Amino acid sequence: MVLLTGCDRPVVNGPQAPRHAYETTRHGDLLVDHWHYLNDLDHPDTVRYLSEEMKYTETAAGAWSSLRAEIERKINALLPDTTASVPVMLDGYEYTRELLPGSQYPRFVRRHGETGQTEIVLDLNRLAGESPYFRLGDFAVSPDASTVAFTEDRQGDQSYRLRLIDISTGDLLPAAVDPVAASVTWAPDGSLLYIDAAGRSVISLDPRGGSKDTVYTESDRSFDLALRQTRDRKFVVISARNHDTTDSHLLDIEGGLTTVVSRKAGHRYHLRQHEGRLYALTNWRRPNFGLAEVTPGARTPDDWRYLELPPVPAVTDFELFDNHIVLATGSGISSSIVAMNRESHSWQTLAVSKPGSIVRLGSNPDPAARKVSVFMESLLHPQRTASINLDSGESLLINGEHPEAEGYRVESLTFDSRDGFSIPLTLLYREGARKSQGGAPGYVTAYAAYGISMPVRYEPGYRVLMDRGFVIARIHARGGGELGTAWHNAGRQEHKYRSVDDVIDGVRFLISNGYLSADRVFARGRSAGATIMAAAMNREPALFRAVVGHVPFVDLLNTLSDTTHHLTPSDHMEWGDPRDRQDYFFLKALSPYDQVRPQAYPDVLITTAMNDRRVYPAEALRWLARLRANNTGDAQMLIDISRDAGHLGASDQYNRRRLESLEYAFILSRL
Repeated sequence: MVLLTGCDRPVVNGPQAPRHAYETTRHGDLLVDHWHYLNDLDHPDTVRYLSEEMKYTETAAGAWSSLRAEIERKINALLPDTTASVPVMLDGYEYTRELLPGSQYPRFVRRHGETGQTEIVLDLNRLAGESPYFRLGDFAVSPDASTVAFTEDRQGDQSYRLRLIDISTGDLLPAAVDPVAASVTWAPDGSLLYIDAAGRSVISLDPRGGSKDTVYTESDRSFDLALRQTRDRKFVVISARNHDTTDSHLLDIEGGLTTVVSRKAGHRYHLRQHEGRLYALTNWRRPNFGLAEVTPGARTPDDWRYLELPPVPAVTDFELFDNHIVLATGSGISSSIVAMNRESHSWQTLAVSKPGSIVRLGSNPDPAARKVSVFMESLLHPQRTASINLDSGESLLINGEHPEAEGYRVESLTFDSRDGFSIPLTLLYREGARKSQGGAPGYVTAYAAYGISMPVRYEPGYRVLMDRGFVIARIHARGGGELGTAWHNAGRQEHKYRSVDDVIDGVRFLISNGYLSADRVFARGRSAGATIMAAAMNREPALFRAVVGHVPFVDLLNTLSDTTHHLTPSDHMEWGDPRDRQDYFFLKALSPYDQVRPQAYPDVLITTAMNDRRVYPAEALRWLARLRANNTGDAQMLIDISRDAGHLGASDQYNRRRLESLEYAFILSRL
């Protein structure tokens, strides 16, 4: 139903959520929220509104059914028929991950190095069964190679169950723990280590007798825990991390704990072991990370021995070999692999990424190897694996064929922000699209949060748009990790508005320079990326033809005030704390939900998931309700609500294509 009531009054277009005024006063500021009750998913008005929205979206999307089917066929045709990882040798077995044609999930297999006998370690298809959602959290093979422990999530809420399988028979063992966090590993004494559901304690489980002991507890709620074995299997590294700080401990075979270094706010590091020595990728002396040999139990990282590195912008990962040290360097825009010969101390560059691609270290468990395994992936090509000779630099592609990508182009460029910063952009388009008169339709995306770069991975769905003349624009706005720590800090907390400025300035740049058509700009953001896109839409609604928000984080004041939410303590470091008066007012000025006001909005597609524990589905519902109530134009606003997934989206590849087809059909239908 569309009911025009005047240019300065809201337009009824779709279901309307009932209003129930809810008042709060913070720092002397009165807030009135008419849709607060939608936080209660069992409220009668919420139940009715949910049902109406789902029916409304189903009817609207039904008009695009043939287009969606065509899009899914196109994407599926661009996916590799079979994908298999390069075998990794571990304890006499070659382990491989493979995804077979027609399978929803991968399986993990191993081949005995001497006998050649092949066994299935984990078949996720068999484990998933008829479950509409299944995600593997982590898995680890026991020291005697007979048992695999793994964690599984069947709801999408990132609450896992710990299970064990006898590899020789494929039978599930009776020992199970539910709920737990994702991480799991085996201790040097043969016990099993996992993290409790709250993410606060590391538990040791005797898989034979079932007895449990707590070996470590983290009191700071802003920290998350993770577990992994050292290369020599003599220690388990217990890592506690938040957005700013790392604190690691070594658990030995006797059950003793050694703190790697005293916890220092702002110190982040990652450990690897070689020949009984620990090394750390650390930001203690270099904001964009350097390499140090670690003395466990040190009072300060100043006691470590730092290695001299070549003049690289940032170090993102490293690997240790008997004769070489290998570094992954660069940023979210460009990357490279460099190696140092331990004898000559000379450095050489082994691989460099091209625009729109990334090179990163693969799995390299053998320290005696004279070759390094490297992953290569781009926005146009699936992941491939190369083996590079550490002495000669000669590269051999050993895995991964890819669909032909002739006729498509990737371009890197920059534009000037309103405050004088040079902001990078990555463009993808089909040859000829850039020459279209008046600019091409554009698909603009950004993330700009937590110091995380937008992932560089194969996106076959991009071709659906590029084949129809679209230019894909990835804006690497401040707040992300594209240009290191300073880039992140320039767009966090009270500076977060810069992320929004960068997106708006980037779109204007693309329009004014003829890349994009002014009336055909489509924006897309996910989670914290949706924060930026929704804020930009509030400020400049006429700049966009439509906006897509996946699991959108849009209600900053209420979410960051919820001390029961497990992410709130760590998110205060990124966004600010509304309990602080200054933080409250800059968050209110940014918060997309609070800044919705009467104006003509573009078309909107929102997706959410009922089992999302990171961004609760009520946040998306309330945002949509407020948008509808304030929209003065005739925009179509839709929400897709998944009942079988969580924040990470669909768990199998075919359901992921379903959601992609909905988004792309929505965009193409706007044309």
